[in-house]
Amino acid sequence: MRPRNILFASVLCMLLCGPALIGLASWSGVALPSWLTADDAAYLSGGIVEADPAAYASLEGFSSGEFQIAAEDAVGNCIPMKAMALLANAALQRSAIEASNALFGWECYPAFYGSSIAEMPSRHRLLEIAEKATGDTLATASHIRDGLDALSLRHPEQRFFVYMGPDSMNIEGSPTAKLISNPLTYGELSSIFEDEDGHFQWIDGNVTFDEFADGWNSTDHHWNIQGAFRAYERMASALGFRDELLVPARLVTYDAPSFRGTFARRGLETRYVDQMTDYEFADNPPLQIVG
Repeated sequence: MRPRNILFASVLCMLLCGPALIGLASWSGVALPSWLTADDAAYLSGGIVEADPAAYASLEGFSSGEFQIAAEDAVGNCIPMKAMALLANAALQRSAIEASNALFGWECYPAFYGSSIAEMPSRHRLLEIAEKATGDTLATASHIRDGLDALSLRHPEQRFFVYMGPDSMNIEGSPTAKLISNPLTYGELSSIFEDEDGHFQWIDGNVTFDEFADGWNSTDHHWNIQGAFRAYERMASALGFRDELLVPARLVTYDAPSFRGTFARRGLETRYVDQMTDYEFADNPPLQIVG
């Protein structure tokens, strides 16, 4: 037998028998390294699905498809090196997407087929694909506004301020908006909250896309220190602080540890990382926290 055929047969045997061997080892209590099992993949896929094919081992379960689904989940939980397989599969799909994008020249594109995370190489960052401005989404925003308005009316002795930070799904100028029809924008949401009876004060959080790129992590939906400080300035100014505003003395950048956030996990993309940053302040005002 040729060496090529032997290698192919060995790989095929490992693929076919691997889940059974992993499952047998797990059920018998053998301690296996996490990278060899599906444990490491639980973080990437959002958890390990609880599967019990025996519970659906009946004609009814088979006809409804519940037995097949449970069996697939059980096998999926025993795939050897599942995390590596997920990352390798996403990288393979991404290579095909990048190759096809040479014809279209999109500024960003899905991290893999069907992904809600887009990759933007020119900015070395990942983004959530823009959300559609559906009637339900706008109605939900209006409902929240009405609730906040009613709350402020019930407590006229208190001042109410509402601040909403933008995100990669609604930031003005996001290239992901070009990938869908009727994208939702921060301006649309802002206009809903500004259109109220004046019982709470709206603090506008809108920024340009360049400001967004500087103020938000490239692999996560959270602010970095620059974005958090910019939001603080807007909120503190609205509350009446002027001369008391903090003034950063210098930006501190930490070389380690590097950070990969939820966009990297959901996009199965490990090429982009964030460096953690912080501000140092020369003079901290003597403020007190009152509970």
